[in-house]
Amino acid sequence: MAPFPELAAISKTLNDESNRVNALLLEFERKLCALNLGVEAWVTDQALTDRRLIETYEKYTGDREGELYRSYDQQLGFGQIGDRWALVVRTVTFERPSVLSDWIVLSEGRPTALLQAARPIRVAALKTLDALVEALTEKAKDMVQSIKAAEQTIEKL
Repeated sequence: MAPFPELAAISKTLNDESNRVNALLLEFERKLCALNLGVEAWVTDQALTDRRLIETYEKYTGDREGELYRSYDQQLGFGQIGDRWALVVRTVTFERPSVLSDWIVLSEGRPTALLQAARPIRVAALKTLDALVEALTEKAKDMVQSIKAAEQTIEKL
């Protein structure tokens, strides 16, 4: 068993490092907000956390046969909370009726501020910042293409 002084020392180090995590995320959020994108995007292929459950159909359908697979994933995004843009997280619930089926999105939870999330989620988010920039870039490109296509359509009229 680790002695208590060792736990106290690592606790201080962990808290100091957590403060650095918050500062990094806040700086990243400020830089994204300064771009004035007005675009919401999510990292859907890299969950921050996931919890997978196997339950019986009976719980949901009354059918006693078979199992139901559910996953509750935390996803990183950039979007609006109230009237401000921020780094956000949401819980997405997936289901698949069998091991051979594809996952189906059942629900997407309401976004909450990443900076208010639990420490493990904030630390996990650091690994997906590049993926969020890619998702925002793709979403912005799609919007620009839609605007240009609409302009061309209108010019033809």
